[in-house]
Amino acid sequence: MLRLSTRMQLIRPTNLSTTTTTSAFKHSLGKRCHLFIPRGSVSTKIPQVEPLRTEDEIEDQIRTKRLLQRQKYLNNDAKSLRKLARKELHELRELTAEVSSKSREIVPEEDLSDSTTDQVYEAIQNQALLSDSKQKQTKLFFPPEINDRLGLASNYLVPTDNVDTRPRWPLVLSQLELSGGFKDLDATTIQSFVKTIPSSDLKKLIPKLMQMYKDAGVEITPKVEFLFFKALATGGTVSAKEVETMETYFEKLLQKNDHKADYYETMICAYVKTRNMKKVEKLLNTMQLKNMEITRSIFTSILQGYIYYVKDHEKAWETFNAMKFLSKKTQPNERNYTDMVFSFVKNNKLEGALDLYQEMLDNNIPLNQNVLATLARGCCKSKRFAMKSWDFIFKIYDYGWLPNLQTYESMLNVTAFEGSLDLTRALFLKMIQTNSVTSKAVLYLMMSYSKYSIGGVSKHSSIDLDERGRIFKQKVMQDVDFTEQSNGFPFLPLIVLPNNDAVLAEATAIISFMKDFQPWLLTPQLVTSFLNTCTNLGTMEGFLRHYEALTCSEVQGAPRTHTVSVIEAADKAEATSHKILRDTPIYIAALKAAAKFKNYEFTKTIIEERGLFRKTKIFQSMPQNRQYQTDFDFARALVECFKEMKLLKDALSVVLSSEERFPWSWKELGGLAGAALSIEDLQMMDEIKRVIRNNRNRR
Repeated sequence: MLRLSTRMQLIRPTNLSTTTTTSAFKHSLGKRCHLFIPRGSVSTKIPQVEPLRTEDEIEDQIRTKRLLQRQKYLNNDAKSLRKLARKELHELRELTAEVSSKSREIVPEEDLSDSTTDQVYEAIQNQALLSDSKQKQTKLFFPPEINDRLGLASNYLVPTDNVDTRPRWPLVLSQLELSGGFKDLDATTIQSFVKTIPSSDLKKLIPKLMQMYKDAGVEITPKVEFLFFKALATGGTVSAKEVETMETYFEKLLQKNDHKADYYETMICAYVKTRNMKKVEKLLNTMQLKNMEITRSIFTSILQGYIYYVKDHEKAWETFNAMKFLSKKTQPNERNYTDMVFSFVKNNKLEGALDLYQEMLDNNIPLNQNVLATLARGCCKSKRFAMKSWDFIFKIYDYGWLPNLQTYESMLNVTAFEGSLDLTRALFLKMIQTNSVTSKAVLYLMMSYSKYSIGGVSKHSSIDLDERGRIFKQKVMQDVDFTEQSNGFPFLPLIVLPNNDAVLAEATAIISFMKDFQPWLLTPQLVTSFLNTCTNLGTMEGFLRHYEALTCSEVQGAPRTHTVSVIEAADKAEATSHKILRDTPIYIAALKAAAKFKNYEFTKTIIEERGLFRKTKIFQSMPQNRQYQTDFDFARALVECFKEMKLLKDALSVVLSSEERFPWSWKELGGLAGAALSIEDLQMMDEIKRVIRNNRNRR
């Protein structure tokens, strides 16, 4: 099943969940904890020491150090001893914390203020919040026969109680194979061993295990086949080949029990991840014909399929309502509400998300911080509810939770959308310091550059209008130092960037750094946001330079005007290996640049190239509803571009040529209508009204 949020460890303690805090120490670090030394144990007499028997120089040095340390304690009075003990205890704790942080990638607990704002501020400074380190693995117990064959190798390949690492399963199987594999083992023993392998690892090891079964001449039991079947459905995606294998297992399993809901649920999950909703409906019909109950788990898979894979909000909403009214057993739970809130926000229907939030409160459905973080992201994009963004962020702390990575990214998203560049940079620097930078975090930083306004003042900023927000921002800004090492990210050594040139320079430096050293962070969304920054703060020449350096056109599937040699093709492939393929959002960003700088020739080039893009395999393989939406987005951007260049007739021609296809309304054409009125072109105004009226009547 697809998980919505990344499970994160929280900030201060060593092992935390997102809802509880477990102290790692008996005494908080902000309080004194003295080392007790009984007075009676203090003696002024130096004990006799046997002559040293040195085995080597290092051992000799260690023993000498111990003697000197012991004498240091014996030659002091009780008061000095307590002071010395406190000092060494403090040093020992610091050393322990340093070693622990290096080995486990966590930081020790810090003493927190009682106020909500202080909690938020302290939270963003701790690495455990953002490190995404896994919780301690439970100890594995293999059958005795397997342990005998692995021998001492199991001590190194499988984690013990005190080692927080994942088993090296490929090496475990290789070692087992060298020791005889599954030969002379009964099927039950092998089955017990296979059950210890997590599904995510088992999915990759199925071919190896099947070969080991074959070599040993042991038949795979139905229970192991079911384990293979379920493992193939794990992960975010399932390949077509894996689905074919699952269908084979599915048929075999049904021959033994064709009324087992687990089989259908797993197969539906796989179909959902391949976006094959027709086969999902076929299986549901089969279950109904057999009078089988459609469980909440099956509905959950279908709901998530429509939200995250097919991206059909209306179908998701239908499924959600069906769960509510079908039976008590299928009532949506916390997870389903979380998914549906995300879908409403994703599709810019914030009111629906807020209604679901209120419904959760009214029906006593448990809240979680992912719901609140999602609502915060949605509110920042709404003029009506913008003031609630930080309310939802701080509400997470009102509930006593500590933020996970999604919450932290939501904070960056809110500050970026509000154009609060100084705070976004400071929060991003905190992520750098905790080695927790994600592609989303970089995107939000670049969004903040693109939304920068002269003087750094944003009319949308709401954090300064709230007392907790002001205190939070003040503490974050006081705690950052851009002159320190920032893992290579080339920030200017300024807390506040003074002007457009400084903002553009830093944004350009960061993009160049990622292209050269961290290309995996470059995404189409990030490049699009950077191009918007170039448009808002730079020149046409600068935009074109970065447009060509960062993006390239996908020409496969489109007609070519000349023959390309093998050498030319190889050179082109090497030159474009680090570039992002242009898609509709990038073409729209290019139209914005053409409109601002009144470059009509560039506009024509974009129109022609986007026409070729529609013929490529990338575009043709997109779902029909997605193709339709991107075409409408480009048409709206083109109308806006022509309007900005005062080419109103060209803008109107785009509308008239597509009035039967696209649902034009005042939302898209209000600006063009205003421009027509400004030049008193009443005929154009009448045409615009007619198009809007006809589209309204067709709904």
